[in-house]
Amino acid sequence: MLATFIRQVYRDETEMIPLYIQECYREGRYSGTFAAWTLFFDVSGFTPMTEALMDHREEGAEWLSSILNAVFAPIVQRIYAWGGFITTFTGDGFTVVFPVDKQPNPVSVLHCIHEMMHLAEEHKSHKTPWGKFETACKAGLSRGDVEWLIAGKTERTFFFRGEGIQRCVNAEKFAQRNQIILDEYFVTELPSELKCLEQILEGSSETTFFRLTQAPSDAIEPPFVPKPAILDVELAKSFLPDSLIEHDNPSEFRNVVGLFISFGGLEEKNELDEWAQLLLRLAMKFSVFINNIEFADKGGVVLCVFGAPTSSERNVEHALEFCVNLRLAIQELAIFEKLRFKLGLSYGIAYAGYIGGRERSHYTILGDQVNLAARLMTKAPVGEVWVTERVYRYTNENYKYDFAGDFHFKGKSKGESVYALRGRRATLAKHFWGSFVGREEALSQLLEQVLNLSEGRRTNVTIVYGDGGLGKSRLFQSYNGCLYHVMRSSENLSIHSFIYSLATLAYPMSFLLTKTVSALSCTFPEWSSGVGIWGTPSQKKSVWSGWSDSWPESLLLRPFCTFLRLKNCTMSWIPNCAMRIP
Repeated sequence: MLATFIRQVYRDETEMIPLYIQECYREGRYSGTFAAWTLFFDVSGFTPMTEALMDHREEGAEWLSSILNAVFAPIVQRIYAWGGFITTFTGDGFTVVFPVDKQPNPVSVLHCIHEMMHLAEEHKSHKTPWGKFETACKAGLSRGDVEWLIAGKTERTFFFRGEGIQRCVNAEKFAQRNQIILDEYFVTELPSELKCLEQILEGSSETTFFRLTQAPSDAIEPPFVPKPAILDVELAKSFLPDSLIEHDNPSEFRNVVGLFISFGGLEEKNELDEWAQLLLRLAMKFSVFINNIEFADKGGVVLCVFGAPTSSERNVEHALEFCVNLRLAIQELAIFEKLRFKLGLSYGIAYAGYIGGRERSHYTILGDQVNLAARLMTKAPVGEVWVTERVYRYTNENYKYDFAGDFHFKGKSKGESVYALRGRRATLAKHFWGSFVGREEALSQLLEQVLNLSEGRRTNVTIVYGDGGLGKSRLFQSYNGCLYHVMRSSENLSIHSFIYSLATLAYPMSFLLTKTVSALSCTFPEWSSGVGIWGTPSQKKSVWSGWSDSWPESLLLRPFCTFLRLKNCTMSWIPNCAMRIP
């Protein structure tokens, strides 16, 4: 499939970390400043496309992945051909810098951005089996100093900031659809005879803005040939989670928690380094992927992702614990006395996958729920953690909230009820709410095994396996709720506890057997009367199928057979699949 090829290329032959940062890290340089032409490039239209394709699950994700690649790959290639590099991806937009010492000619930058806009225009219409979608773009250009910092100790992150970054982001705000806006800091460096600019009236009294009306008349060729990127695995381990380095991560729609953190008041490098170290420590503790740290005109923003690229059983709870612990740490550490922060959190289905091209890519999440988290962050008062009603309903038995009000957000036809997180309650308990959706076939398979027992057929063990957070616990809760009604015609109602105990014991026993097989370097033959083992290496989970009378002679399986006191046992499996919790 195309998406499989794309993610393999992105993982092995692309810069998931800017080459500039890699070179500085190898040289032992962890901060610096350089003058640059700066560009903020924004592509619109992917949010409604994502929401529409989401209903079509794997096939929809394949289509979205291929469209993202078709739009971004040629644009990214032109950036690197003209001497620039992407510092940060922000949703479906990104920031580019052209270091002046590498690209001293501002006219070349204008040629680059004009080619980028032309490529975006060529790929603006996207036909899918479920309709046609349109994308558009706009850009802001400026010039100024760019400061960079590699933060952390064992675990690392990086970011770019400075007046150059702030100015191009501000210029883009005055751009309409398919427009390129330049500010006076860029224009003053252009040749005076250039006739492709038009001053616009919008803007503050301090800054004058101009619109690029056409490409510069002089024809010049890009001065650089982008080199194929090769992932430096050892270096990447300092900056990226292992799941992005060692495994193929499918482009998919999955349940994720998006957490946006706005912060300001930290200006010194040591303060920013301490802030980044705190985030990285909490990220390790609560299984969060620090997607990026960016700076704009109103301070810094951090996007934290729970549930992608890998998931856990308690993504929402981990996100809330992250928020609670972050707030406590800020209160306890004197270095954060001047820190101003606020958080926005939402939970739902989003697209998780790669965006960019061969020269530079980024693993991120896209969708309406992600945008909603960002808007909650923007609206929240300083020091507050705002969450959606869905998060509140899912966790209010375990966490304390205050009702913050009903708000109308951009892109939403109805008002959203918003809640402010106050802290955790004395005890935490797992609770599921909402109707059971998307697992009916799996539930039927479970209940069918129970019917086999009630009708006097041979004993059967069913192991349900899959990545964390895909709904195994929710499946067994619904299974328990249905079991009495299915079995009430049977004389043996004690089968309830027996079946549930097998489900509870399945994972630890499978884990131990997998470890034993791995240690002995054994390979099981996939006979119809033998054993087949499947599993994802990152999760260390496995499942057996076809265990029949001819196999119990195995010394490896005999302890398992004895422990459960089963005879003539067959084993079946239920494959994992995406589950949508309403």
